Amino acid sequence: ALAQKRYVMAVKAALENEQEVIRQTLQKEAVSVRDVYKQQPKEVQEMVEPYILEDAEYARCWKEKYSQEASGEPLRSRIEIIINGIYENLDIPHVYEPSLYLQGFGPVRPDFAVLNMRTRQTLFHEHLGMMDDYDYRIHNLKKLRAYHNNGYYEGVNLILTMESDGKMIDYD
Repeated sequence: ALAQKRYVMAVKAALENEQEVIRQTLQKEAVSVRDVYKQQPKEVQEMVEPYILEDAEYARCWKEKYSQEASGEPLRSRIEIIINGIYENLDIPHVYEPSLYLQGFGPVRPDFAVLNMRTRQTLFHEHLGMMDDYDYRIHNLKKLRAYHNNGYYEGVNLILTMESDGKMIDYD
């Protein structure tokens, strides 16, 4: 019983010590990698490349990368103009018809590449506007399977919208 009591007292002391270390650690403010760059003098900032870019710079570089191989075509349909306007109004970085290669299918041009600024993840948005057309539907179902086989899934990194003749998308 005496040995057990000694052991319990030692464990209690160790736990109290751990609690104090945790409390002190939580009170300290961690310096982020972004802050380290910001704290450098302007002269130093001009000579180094930061490990983590500010959001605006990251978005600019992302857009430049996806725009290089984009089709360069003007928006072609009413719905593409509407979707583009939604992305513009919400300040969501996006590129129209970027180039993407799907293994087992070939090159594709999703309607939009979209940047999730919070996670810095690229999403692809495909709008399937003629789902009432049999050949169009079959082709796009094969393409959707290729997206899945290449690791692109709805709700994860693929946005999929559809409409058919008389069944318009709800813009809201």
